[in-house]
Amino acid sequence: MPKSRCDYCEAELEPSREFIYEMESQNFVDDEEWLEEIRRVPAYHGEPLRICKKCQASIERNEADLESDAPEEDHEQRGAFRLLAFVVILGALAILTDMVISFFQSP
Repeated sequence: MPKSRCDYCEAELEPSREFIYEMESQNFVDDEEWLEEIRRVPAYHGEPLRICKKCQASIERNEADLESDAPEEDHEQRGAFRLLAFVVILGALAILTDMVISFFQSP
């Protein structure tokens, strides 16, 4: 039986990773620990990919980086935008109030 290769880097797949791939392909396993490992296996159009431990770790790091960076930046940018919008609205209201007062005070 030929050795399996990682779909990303073509490295020889570890026996445990091949087992994970086979279990994901068959969708059958009772062990909860293995099920957790299997659920983390990347897929392409619903089909599991053969992936070595090194590539799996890299994918997980990338996903963690994407998840941790984007929401915080978006939240900070939205907060700054809201503060700027609030200041602009207050300034516009102050100018409008002065104009109304000036209009009613002029003879």
